[in-house]
Amino acid sequence: MTARRDDKVVALGLTSIQLDALKGVFILLIVLGHNTLFSSQIPGLFKALYAFHVHAFFILAFAFPTKPISLAFLRDRCTRYLIPYVCWTLLAAVIFFIIEKRMADPLGWFTHLLFGLSFGTAGMLNHACGFQLYWFLPALLTLTIFRAALKEQPQLKGAWILLCIAVLMFVGWGGQPLAKYQVGNILLVMAIWPIAVGTVDLMNATSTAPRWLIMLIGALALLIGQTAIFIDDQAVNIAHLALHTVNHPIGFIGQILCPAGAFMLIAGLLSYLRNPAILATFGRHSLLIYLSHSLIYQAYLRIVLKLQPELDRLLSASLTYLLVITSATALSMLITRFRFTRSLMTPRDWDDFRSAFAIRDQSS
Repeated sequence: MTARRDDKVVALGLTSIQLDALKGVFILLIVLGHNTLFSSQIPGLFKALYAFHVHAFFILAFAFPTKPISLAFLRDRCTRYLIPYVCWTLLAAVIFFIIEKRMADPLGWFTHLLFGLSFGTAGMLNHACGFQLYWFLPALLTLTIFRAALKEQPQLKGAWILLCIAVLMFVGWGGQPLAKYQVGNILLVMAIWPIAVGTVDLMNATSTAPRWLIMLIGALALLIGQTAIFIDDQAVNIAHLALHTVNHPIGFIGQILCPAGAFMLIAGLLSYLRNPAILATFGRHSLLIYLSHSLIYQAYLRIVLKLQPELDRLLSASLTYLLVITSATALSMLITRFRFTRSLMTPRDWDDFRSAFAIRDQSS
């Protein structure tokens, strides 16, 4: 009797549905972290989640093999990541321009939009469209290209990790100009690289060990990392805040341990769930939930703030969270329901994007 596809281990000791559920948990945490109603009610919530939530998707990318770099590979990956990036950034920027009445300085708005789109820097994007979360896709593209390039030279992996750590230490403790004008979030990619490689290698090395051991290692790493970040917050700044995360050497430890620990802990927990269907649904729609949730949240926030005197603050935060998740998931289901919108807004590769316009080669 053959095993169902969802019962087959795919990577990191997890089945396909468990990997989707892993993405589902992380997207739920991202939406929670961006809910300012919650973060204003629960001190430290945003800081705690910010230490690992988006990083987890970068780590997950290392769990799967990558193709060697080629022109076709670059074309397909640029299509896959940059088409949704450009579409949603432009949509948010136009809405931001109208709502925030940026007509008084259209040139400044356009300049920030142009540079933000071109280089994927969070600060520029924030000035252009009111959100900085869209940096994720250019950063993921950069990470993907670096991985593919190093696939041809696997012996350089160790040297690359050491270089990443050295550059991060320099930037974190005095090299601020590099952080401000980074292109394609190169520094973020360098931060993720040693964390992701170490996390995935450790989980693969212990794939036959009991799952509780992975969970224990993850919980300890997360606890130590969060403690380090807390100490970092309380410490007197000994260097100029460069990456908006590291003020003190101990904070650097926290930024490494938190993503790795949270990833291992949550992956270990999900390994005990045989069929986490609801979480997997969120995971399958995680990209469009990520891209749309902030716009949806801002729309609901305007309504909730008007009703808030009549509602409990925590209740209004919970209600808004559920509405945003439900609406973003429903929107994603609607977009992916039709081939044209799916291929146009979330293309798998160049051929998939072309299929949205029914373009055919003359030779075919």
